[in-house]
Amino acid sequence: MAASHPGGVHKISEELRQADGEQTRRMAATILANAFVFMESLAGGPGDLAKVRSIDGTPGRRIN
Repeated sequence: MAASHPGGVHKISEELRQADGEQTRRMAATILANAFVFMESLAGGPGDLAKVRSIDGTPGRRIN
């Protein structure tokens, strides 16, 4: 990713207030994974949350 999207890597480093490196990239990957799991847990929830699409695009699909 660093070779194909150097601007993205720079922006991530800037947002995390860290120099680009292995630790910064691991932090970014962990944050993204956490966000995906959180959003997946919302999919299919009560009320308006039922309209949230899961990662695979299926409304309300839950990961077990």
